[in-house]
Amino acid sequence: MKSQVAIRESQIPFNVLLGLIGITFVLVWLPLWRCIMDGSSYQWGMSYFGHFFVSKGISADLWVLIIQVPFFALLIYSFYWLKNRTLFYILLLAWFVLVFGNYIYIVISEGGVQFQGDTLGINVSITGLVIGLSVVCLLAIAWVIWKDTRLEDKAIAWGRKNKLWASILLAFLPLQLILFATGEPHGTTDEIGVMITILQAILLPFVFIPRRA
Repeated sequence: MKSQVAIRESQIPFNVLLGLIGITFVLVWLPLWRCIMDGSSYQWGMSYFGHFFVSKGISADLWVLIIQVPFFALLIYSFYWLKNRTLFYILLLAWFVLVFGNYIYIVISEGGVQFQGDTLGINVSITGLVIGLSVVCLLAIAWVIWKDTRLEDKAIAWGRKNKLWASILLAFLPLQLILFATGEPHGTTDEIGVMITILQAILLPFVFIPRRA
């Protein structure tokens, strides 16, 4: 099988935006695995442009989370590995609309954004955070596109370090299953599992940063 080749060297603006994307990926990765691993004891709900979706364990609306995983995967991959740079720019804008366009819609239509996480005992308004992050991410997208148009193509193979980091992060999945599937709902095991899954979602995008041997 032919090794994947990155066309860009590691860039600071790219990596900053990957970190921001990782933070938003938490909102997909965490509830998806909790619905699968926790079962009916876990319930997820999210509003997307006026339509509310809810899944108690594995149920009908889980598709909303499932289809976002390949989108995020392609988006993250496109930073360094996709030759079609126009598609890369389109994916960046699509991500902004999917995440922050939706949250801005909620702010306008409902007056604010409320985040609730029962396991960690969180129930707070994140309206200010959403508005601030939307501005930061829009500026970061502009920075990345500006930088990318001035870079020359490279050829950096998918290396041993990339495989190693991917293996390490995904190796936690069996432990997450044990933590979520056992113990009391919203108890200590769930809390540990949540923290691991959050860190996993934030760090996974960095697996795709090209690293020279």
